[in-house]
Amino acid sequence: MHGQRKDNDRIKAFKTAFITNALDLSSGEAQAFWPIYNEYNKTIHKVKNQKTRQLMQQARAKGGIDNISNNEAKILLDEFINIDVKVLEAKKILNTKLTGVIPPKKILKLFRAEQDFNKELLKRFRQKRNEARNKKN
Repeated sequence: MHGQRKDNDRIKAFKTAFITNALDLSSGEAQAFWPIYNEYNKTIHKVKNQKTRQLMQQARAKGGIDNISNNEAKILLDEFINIDVKVLEAKKILNTKLTGVIPPKKILKLFRAEQDFNKELLKRFRQKRNEARNKKN
């Protein structure tokens, strides 16, 4: 558990540096931006990760997706779509709160930076996994 927290802290620091660099935030912009963005990030994590995990646990508790009824599958699908709606609502709120804090171009850059960050994180994860495999062989 401690190792996972350390990894999460490293990822968070990397994301902060990545976004700061991508947006080229001034110190004043950064001071206003980060509390808003961190609040948004907590909301997204709670909605997306925790709720998704709960839904998948529900399916696993019934023996997996192949063992749930079509009615139960429909309920799960509706819940997954509801997660996407909540994420969209959080993005709208973020956009509203950031308007006036940073220019609209930087808000667009933020959404692009988040995508780029996720790609970079996945790339690093794959590299690390491949290095670990190569050490075993």
